[in-house]
Amino acid sequence: MPSSPREPRSASQLFTDIVMRGRNPLWRWGIAVVAVGIALVLDNLLRNVLFSNYSFIPLAGVAVTAICSGYGPGLFAAALTILGLYHFFWAPAAGQLNAVGVGAPFAVTALMVAWGAGKLRSLYKTSLQSAADLQAAVDERNELLTLLSQDFRTHLSTLRLNQGVLRMLMQSVSPTINGGFVQRFNIADRQISRLTTLIDNVVEVSKGKVGSQIVNREEFDLSELAREIAESMSLQAEQANCKLNIDLRPALGKWDHFRLERVILNLLANAISFAPGTEIALRTFAADGHAKLIVEDHGPGIPEDRLRTIFQFPDQPQHYLDKDEGPGLGLFVAKRIVEAHGGKIDATSRIGQGSKFTVDLPLGSKI
Repeated sequence: MPSSPREPRSASQLFTDIVMRGRNPLWRWGIAVVAVGIALVLDNLLRNVLFSNYSFIPLAGVAVTAICSGYGPGLFAAALTILGLYHFFWAPAAGQLNAVGVGAPFAVTALMVAWGAGKLRSLYKTSLQSAADLQAAVDERNELLTLLSQDFRTHLSTLRLNQGVLRMLMQSVSPTINGGFVQRFNIADRQISRLTTLIDNVVEVSKGKVGSQIVNREEFDLSELAREIAESMSLQAEQANCKLNIDLRPALGKWDHFRLERVILNLLANAISFAPGTEIALRTFAADGHAKLIVEDHGPGIPEDRLRTIFQFPDQPQHYLDKDEGPGLGLFVAKRIVEAHGGKIDATSRIGQGSKFTVDLPLGSKI
């Protein structure tokens, strides 16, 4: 497979590669000589302006060398600085013995600066390496989760297909098939749908918790996406005895098609699961530079204390698992995706009357 051509690097990038990363050891020691020379010249020019026993300019040159090149060049720069100051400034001005008295404490200070700056550079490189190793481990985990999710989805799709074939065979053999069998088929279909959604949500959460989400924008009509998802979930709604009331008006914008599909799927799946036997409304429209997506059910409603935390990451997953509701990741994932697009999602509910979820998305690419 031919390798892709590399982009040309700027002068600053080349300098960083050669000097800061130490790809050429000779440059590391060259920095020491250049930094000491510049520091001595500046110290001489500003000697009558800056009144200080130990000028900070030579120490700054030592520190810069140690930070850019490490301990060795830093100590070398400290030695060069001490010798330069001794021969050109201290000894001529104060005599040999007095110059030794002045240079001794400066030498100790310069060596400490070189050691401290070199230590900072070492810690910085170690932290960069640790961050790179951590990111590599996270990327490997995410890739593994993605592959596993695809494998699980393939098996679940095969299971659903075989179950559909089995249902048709049983109905062809016995048109008056026992209602208990039909109910069991419906339960199996719902469980397969929930498991598929759960796998997708787990993968989405695993990626979303690592920094900000990547949004791959493309222009499409939100109403068309909502219509496709509603049609794909029509069987699930029918099995739950839910009537889908669809009012989809055009809303053209630039969003991540795959992730908004997750949002609509999660909202509709929640409405079907928690409000069986009721009418569920799905609406889209555009207004004031924003697209609106509304999913409204007429189920039992959400208690006020639960409504305040409904979009948060579930801190007690076992509570939801015991109630056959899944671990409660759907709304958490939906909120993260909507916010990654620069939008917002809200929920209102009344006990005994139902719940309403509203997604507000900017039509443009602003975040």
